[in-house]
Amino acid sequence: FLLQAPTTSPSRLSVPQVVRPWQVAVAPDALEQPGKAAPANYSWILNTAGGVLILGAGRRGAARRERRALRRAGLAALNGGVYPASKVVGEKDACGVGMIANVQKPASHELLEDCLRALTCMEHRGACSSGMDSTISMCGGDDSGDGAGVMTQIPWDFLATEVEIPNDRSSCALGMLFLSKDPNERINAKVVLEKALIKEHFQILGYRIVPVDSSVLGARSAVTEPWIEQIIVSHPEAKDKELETLLYIARKNVEKTLTYNSLYVASLSPRTVVYKGMLKSKHLIHYYRDLTDPRYKVQYALWHRRFSTNTMPRWPLAQPFRVIGHNGEINTIQGNYNWTHARSSAFEHPNFGFRMQEVLPPCLLENSDSGNLDCYAELMLQCNREIPEALMLMVPEASKPNGRTGGSTDVVQDFYDYWGALQEPWDGPALLAFCDGKYMGASLDRNGLRP
Repeated sequence: FLLQAPTTSPSRLSVPQVVRPWQVAVAPDALEQPGKAAPANYSWILNTAGGVLILGAGRRGAARRERRALRRAGLAALNGGVYPASKVVGEKDACGVGMIANVQKPASHELLEDCLRALTCMEHRGACSSGMDSTISMCGGDDSGDGAGVMTQIPWDFLATEVEIPNDRSSCALGMLFLSKDPNERINAKVVLEKALIKEHFQILGYRIVPVDSSVLGARSAVTEPWIEQIIVSHPEAKDKELETLLYIARKNVEKTLTYNSLYVASLSPRTVVYKGMLKSKHLIHYYRDLTDPRYKVQYALWHRRFSTNTMPRWPLAQPFRVIGHNGEINTIQGNYNWTHARSSAFEHPNFGFRMQEVLPPCLLENSDSGNLDCYAELMLQCNREIPEALMLMVPEASKPNGRTGGSTDVVQDFYDYWGALQEPWDGPALLAFCDGKYMGASLDRNGLRP
């Protein structure tokens, strides 16, 4: 929905988990016949995170016996058609995402509190470095979350209490920076960033050290914790789209010079800011003290709790990213990444002109599949597409040749047919929640395998 239009109150959906009969842990002795030892060439692997016993054997006969034992164990667990409640406790699913907005009322801290409360309720959708909450004590006691975060409207009045900001904020922007804890490396990274911004004629209004409470971090997230600062900039002339384009060019030039270990720009926008980290949902509000300040008032917010699947958890890979929060995987990522790089030399757009190559390639190896999806969506936004259209091009929904259910015409199918010949889909399973400060919404890919 359009953030400048009236909206209805958000509703809460509850989706039951589906448990398959074979997702049951089986003791090794259950697969042995009475009086006989297990074959010597058995290898036992217990996947504690999923509660599934994966069996490997060298002979076909042994494999058949394993399959029969697993079926018997599954049927026993489902005796009476009811999955044991004891096995449901602590089980995980894919990432949790959500959003809330109220554009009919002034910005308020209560809306942010609702957002953080909802994020805390989605803890069951994420994971931590030791697996499930119920296995933390067995796996070493480290509860470093895979990632949690929120994207909100920039609270300019709150920031103005610490940094001098012009009354006309239409030419101002806020950046959230993850820097190295090494002072020399941090200074060098800020110099590179400032040079890139000054090249685009930005004025540096000031830096702000983001207050955090590191005591809530798990062991793994504490070791890799960045130094977090915010940068406030303004431009003497550029506004709206031109302002965003100059910010984008400056950031992309920095990314070509520095790795994420030196500087990761979580957000750099005139409208939105991202607070995220390698945290659990309940720790986010305690880690970032800004989020509990009653002066932090917003009209909209998007949240995300990460369940890392294709990459190891890292601070920069926590979500939301700059425009999306993603639940699922991009299973076509290798092809999407390669095609994007292959075509980069032919990309052109009036917004960039002869500077087009400065922002290419849009995707980076340091990103996850979700991160590269966000980067490509960003490029589309910089080429004058609205975010709903950009995601329709990239992640097409399920459609039928003769129109969708409900009597729709073939216009929708014609749209997908046309763009399908020009742009390979970024196929999921994927649920995408998105926000760029102008639009907020959600979409599914055509597989439809995410709630």
